[in-house]
Amino acid sequence: MEMESEPNKSKVSKFFSIFKSTVQRRKTEMEKILDRLVTFEKQRYRLDLRGDVEKIQSLRPPSISSIDHSEFFGRDAEKESLKRMLLSDVKVDSKNICVIPIVGLGGIDKTTLAQAVYNDNDVNEHFELKAWVCVSDEFDVIKVTKTIYEAVSRNGCTNGDLNVLQEKIQNILNKKKFLIVLDDIWNEEYNFWDTIRVLFKVGAQCSKIIVTTRSDLVASIVGTTGSRHLDVLKKEACFKLFVKIVSGNEGFTTTDSNLGRIGKELVKKCKGLPLAVKAIASLLRFTNVKEWKRIAESDILKLSVGGKDILPTLRLSYHYLPSHLKRCFVYCSMFPKDYRFRKEELVPLWMVDNLLEYSSGNRAMKEVGFEYFDDLVSRSFFQPASEYESRDSFVMHDLMVDLANFVSKNKFVCVEEDKTYDIGMMRQVRHVSSNQVDSNVCKLISEATWLRTFLLVTKYYFHSNTFLPVLVRHLRFISLAGYTHLRELPESVGELRHLRHLNLSWTSIQELHGSICLLYNLQTLNLTGCKHLSKLPENFHRLINLRYLDMSFCKFCTLPPLGQLPALSTLSIESCGEVELLGVDFYGTSSSKSFPLLESLTFKNLSNWKEWSPPKANMETFPKLTSLTIHRCEKLIGDLPHLLPSLTKLDIYDCPELASSLSVMPAATSVYVRQCAKIAGFNLCSSLQNFDDLEDLYLMNCNNVDFLPPSSYESLQKLYVHNISSSFKLLPLDSFPNTKNVTVWKCENLEAFSLLNILNSYLLSPSYNVRNSHYYLRVIFIVQFLLDSSSISATN
Repeated sequence: MEMESEPNKSKVSKFFSIFKSTVQRRKTEMEKILDRLVTFEKQRYRLDLRGDVEKIQSLRPPSISSIDHSEFFGRDAEKESLKRMLLSDVKVDSKNICVIPIVGLGGIDKTTLAQAVYNDNDVNEHFELKAWVCVSDEFDVIKVTKTIYEAVSRNGCTNGDLNVLQEKIQNILNKKKFLIVLDDIWNEEYNFWDTIRVLFKVGAQCSKIIVTTRSDLVASIVGTTGSRHLDVLKKEACFKLFVKIVSGNEGFTTTDSNLGRIGKELVKKCKGLPLAVKAIASLLRFTNVKEWKRIAESDILKLSVGGKDILPTLRLSYHYLPSHLKRCFVYCSMFPKDYRFRKEELVPLWMVDNLLEYSSGNRAMKEVGFEYFDDLVSRSFFQPASEYESRDSFVMHDLMVDLANFVSKNKFVCVEEDKTYDIGMMRQVRHVSSNQVDSNVCKLISEATWLRTFLLVTKYYFHSNTFLPVLVRHLRFISLAGYTHLRELPESVGELRHLRHLNLSWTSIQELHGSICLLYNLQTLNLTGCKHLSKLPENFHRLINLRYLDMSFCKFCTLPPLGQLPALSTLSIESCGEVELLGVDFYGTSSSKSFPLLESLTFKNLSNWKEWSPPKANMETFPKLTSLTIHRCEKLIGDLPHLLPSLTKLDIYDCPELASSLSVMPAATSVYVRQCAKIAGFNLCSSLQNFDDLEDLYLMNCNNVDFLPPSSYESLQKLYVHNISSSFKLLPLDSFPNTKNVTVWKCENLEAFSLLNILNSYLLSPSYNVRNSHYYLRVIFIVQFLLDSSSISATN
């Protein structure tokens, strides 16, 4: 025994020796780091380095009020509209002053428009005092107040006391009708504006303030009128501006068709951004015309004059983005120019790369991502696409795409046709997009050994016979949406152990290989539009981290035990016409819980779905479900789940054969039941059912639904009742003390309503408003009766 234990003793001794050596080495390294920190601390005092250092000098020179009218093109309509507002006698209450926000992308002419109206003769005569204040990226309220004082007094200022400055400014503005322009405000803090606003309260009525900003949030904070959003300049106006500036070049002539063509190409690159046109034209004005062609082939953001960027204003927009939005914006360098994208397409990219910071409360990561997206929209980085397209569709100005590419540092690449790419660079790339899948793309991807993202971006469904054979094992995000010739994934897909997002929507996938069940880190699987896909692998429940699953427009006849996916939070099943039954197998049988973390469940357009079976006895189902949507399931007959303890929103529409009682839902805040003639109504027998949190109730064409029982529904805000049970004869308005909107329509058996005592003296009419001395209550009450003989009385 002793002889057998000797080798073990030797191994243990060797282990502790290595361990001790490692600890000692790390201790020595830590001591060196601490010594260096102490040295830095000593040097800080020697070099007089302080924590309250001044900020980096602004990247943009301050604006001035004067304007060269000969370079004002294409904004006449906007100028006249703004001028009418300034000259109007629009009054606001004594606590406010008229503030007109002008909002738009950097370089889109916000300042130029403000300059044009500021220098208009009629405007000059209308106001007693005018002042131009360039706020720009200054965030110190004292410095801004000092700048305002210098503008209104025309004197310098050395006093830094805020109270003294406020008194001096108010003495100058007191009872005067003034116009003040606050140009290029960036500060989005309400307290900042609250302090500045006080300065102007002493002015005469009809005084005006113009604020220019790139941020919708700033506009919403400061504005007392609707924001004026500037659109890009039209091509004709851009070219006139270009010709006006560049005509100073002796070698340029409008009769030279070649120079005119080059000029139009450059103007087209500017995509209606006046500042870009001015910058390019100013560069060409002092450049030999022989060099114009070379400049026309360059990226605008890479051009410089005197060693400085030609468009610092766009760099400034990026410079002052919060760090978390900078990281998100860089991902947009994967989108080609003019590409239309949606929130649902971009936010998952951010989620996969852990760019979304956790916030207080219980908000989902997707909600945080949507907030980030909206922030970038409000700062003019994203713009709504054409009015003829979906409201959910957005686009970036071409120069914003260039900016994203400029700051992405070759970590992101959009592979385009007719372009060559350095192999060495591709080995450093982490994120690739392409509008095609061919041998060249596959070759490039094979070189990107550390690739994390591959995104197929195409405006239309993509047809190609080339399959993507290269699957880099570090991939986290794959989107092949619209790759209509993709019929299968290789078995090696199971080796992508880091993969978190897989989008196969609108492909021709016929079967998912069983190896996909080895993707234990997969969080999102989008199968929308896989019309040839009829089943999922048997071990699908092994996707233990799958959170989002969309199975819409597929060929499924039956559904696998999705209830056994432990992390699933969102499930959408739409337009799967072969599905007839959601049976016991749907819940799974290997656990006492089914759908343990599911929060959102959507069924739409299941034309043959007839039955939704209950789970086996003693199985807990849907404990976390907060939203249930069932639309256009015309043949559905079977029961709804009996108890949904966390459900806050129920939306059932156009299920004419559904005869079930509604689920017991004690946490419900919104209930919408429409076009469900046979539905049995609320389950009032359960002691768990209450409506303490109910805010919106919408009942329409539900002939068997009885109205709510008499009680106090203090949370109810909106009530809409249209053609429900014949037993609905009394509308107990006194049960809804906080309701703001009540609509009753085509309820021919309604005989009486009971009002709050304070309202009993009011006569019911097709529309009326009630104003109470203690609080405000607005009730819009519309009643239409089919029977002329119907009578209504008010009861206590």
